[in-house]
Amino acid sequence: MGKAVTIPKAEQEKMKDMFKINQFNLMASDMIALNRSLPDVRLDGKLENYVRMLEVPVRVLRMEQRSGLIRARLRGAAATKGQVITFLDAHCECTTGWLEPLLARIKEDRCKSKVFPDDLPTTSVVIVFHNEAWSTLLRTVHSVITRSPRHLLLEILLVDDASERVLHKLTCYPSTGLVGVPRKAVVCPIIDVISDETFEYMAGSDMTYGGFNWKLNFRWYPVPQREMDRRKGDRTIPV
Repeated sequence: MGKAVTIPKAEQEKMKDMFKINQFNLMASDMIALNRSLPDVRLDGKLENYVRMLEVPVRVLRMEQRSGLIRARLRGAAATKGQVITFLDAHCECTTGWLEPLLARIKEDRCKSKVFPDDLPTTSVVIVFHNEAWSTLLRTVHSVITRSPRHLLLEILLVDDASERVLHKLTCYPSTGLVGVPRKAVVCPIIDVISDETFEYMAGSDMTYGGFNWKLNFRWYPVPQREMDRRKGDRTIPV
């Protein structure tokens, strides 16, 4: 899992042309299995037909017109049934153990123990996409299913924000937030990196945290020294 893809020199020009479609190395993405630990999967048919075969309930919601990320997420949120809503980008891959600490933080508003309680709330995962490459979209779905405890993952909702490219067949075949009860609790994990050129997985840094400036632009900020002192070198303690 997570190894880089090397494109042969003879394919470099084609790779550059395909890069323009989604602004990442689509050729490399198409060379990676949807579930990196399993053989490649070929899809023949519509997205709705494919997700019916998955072990977790997956629903596809389609916006009638392009509405933007926030409105599409709100549409998905309105249709959820879980106790907690998890928003996930359509080109992410979840790592093992990604979900439990987020739900524990929501439930208790603290993470004093690394042993998570058995009565964590269920979650609905909302994934919005617009003209997303299917290989990255479905890899995101598979990573959620295979790396989430089944009793915590109630459903996945795919919200199509009026995609213009209607793909019915594969050729070859990362901002996460939680909103739950209490409503004031919002959690964001450390976001690791997947190279847009080779799709290599690289662990993120716990020395920065995400936030918004006064222009509402998302930025990464250094963790203050007081927080580093409070955590006493324990990277699992939330900032």
